[in-house]
Amino acid sequence: MSFFRIIIPNNNSEPWIEYGLKSIFDQTCKDWHLVIVDDASVDNSVSIIKKYVDKYPITLIELKDKKGFPSDVRNIGLQYEADSEYTLFMDSDDWLADKEVFEKVRKKAEETHADVIRMPFLIYKAPNDVIPIHLNEESVESLTVSPFIAPWTKAIKTSVMVEFPPETMFEDIVHQLRLADVVNTVTHIDDYCYVWNRQESNNGSVTMDINSSEWKRRKYHASLFRLYAHCIYTKYNREYVQAMSDSWANFARETIQKEKLL
Repeated sequence: MSFFRIIIPNNNSEPWIEYGLKSIFDQTCKDWHLVIVDDASVDNSVSIIKKYVDKYPITLIELKDKKGFPSDVRNIGLQYEADSEYTLFMDSDDWLADKEVFEKVRKKAEETHADVIRMPFLIYKAPNDVIPIHLNEESVESLTVSPFIAPWTKAIKTSVMVEFPPETMFEDIVHQLRLADVVNTVTHIDDYCYVWNRQESNNGSVTMDINSSEWKRRKYHASLFRLYAHCIYTKYNREYVQAMSDSWANFARETIQKEKLL
């Protein structure tokens, strides 16, 4: 059993995947297992990953039929190494901020035994354009209202992990709301842990190919966030969070089907 399980969905991330992997391999804490789920990539990224499979604790799952949704790909990863203490997520075009990230998160986990540990991050646009994002939530309610919802912003105790809604856009919002329904304790660490790669040459998604329907999807972004705003300004309670997460998932799924976005 490893202390950390790191789940990475990969889709055609040849330019970035090796840099991100090396940021994991270089960690001072070696008590981890990496689960990579490749969503039918057609570039050289899988070949790059395979160079390291026999050298490090890596489980590589190669999907023959493309899922197309981050939620479905991550859910497959959740089926592996389920006896780990904590689960981390990483996108295949991002990387860890320094060599001691796992060490810092493990120390906080052993001190607090928190269900969720928030991990501050850096938005990287260029060497001279890096935006720090500090996360300091210390309660379930504060987690619910936070606008920073990406799975890689938190280390989650594996025993309380919930699945992502299947076949759903903006699945990270639904997942964070569902997570709030089952966790009891939230804490954070002060140091920056993660680098979100937003360079101009990296405009795609790790699980969705950019295509002609991508821009059409984006017009629903505002509608979805209006739902989210309604949620965060409503008095927090577990029943409401569960109902809102279900409504959000259904709305996104129905939108996709109605507009034939995929």
